Amino acid sequence: MEFYEELYRRYNQDAGFVYQSGLIELPNGLKFITGSEKSPSFVLDEIFLMKVYGEPDLNGRTAIDVGASIADSTLYFAKLGASKIIAFEPNQERFETAQKNIELNNFSKIIEIHEYGLGGGEGDMSLEKLISEIKDGDIFLKIDCDGCEYEMLSSTSDSTFSKISEIVMEYHAKASPLISRLEGLGYRTTKNGEMIRAVRSA
Repeated sequence: MEFYEELYRRYNQDAGFVYQSGLIELPNGLKFITGSEKSPSFVLDEIFLMKVYGEPDLNGRTAIDVGASIADSTLYFAKLGASKIIAFEPNQERFETAQKNIELNNFSKIIEIHEYGLGGGEGDMSLEKLISEIKDGDIFLKIDCDGCEYEMLSSTSDSTFSKISEIVMEYHAKASPLISRLEGLGYRTTKNGEMIRAVRSA
């Protein structure tokens, strides 16, 4: 792990990332406190250089970030113009670091982060309940929750997805049941590595 972190660190530095003690500044101006994350360089490379979540047009849209970690993806979506982001991170240490990063980058007014999951775990809020409380009908949903994606998609009613126009998720077992569910809901899907993108058909 340390070898790969050093490798990505060097690659990121070549791309203009500036490393200070416990802080990484990106060329786009975002700054990240890394906390206890063991491989922040790899994660930031995935999101900001490899763009595993794509570059969706989020201007004026609501984004939901399931598995926000240290707010790396959350702040990426903020930079893409989301007007409101609702994020979820159940790990206490990552949640606290995420809060600091949101405040550090002055996005507290548009980002609402919760210290619990959005899935089937005890105490979690459901996707269905959350969507019912959002007026926006053009929602962008990102899911990276170590397997909760299967239960989340299967337990959420079809009608709930009518307000979600775009989904990007990392899957952790088989892609086929997720793709089958999404295409049954009217999404066009593409798979790249461990990522699935789904866009609602016109």
